[in-house]
Amino acid sequence: MRRVVEPILSGTEALHHIRDLEYVRDLGLIDARQPPRIANPIYGEVVRSELA
Repeated sequence: MRRVVEPILSGTEALHHIRDLEYVRDLGLIDARQPPRIANPIYGEVVRSELA
């Protein structure tokens, strides 16, 4: 999850393995649009605090 979400939150480009993206998308943390983005702003805040 960190490999996918951290670059999204920091605004950097990253190459993701498709399975990593699918996993985080299935959890509901990112939406299906491209480029990947956090599905809900609240998720971004919670994940950011947990990754710190």
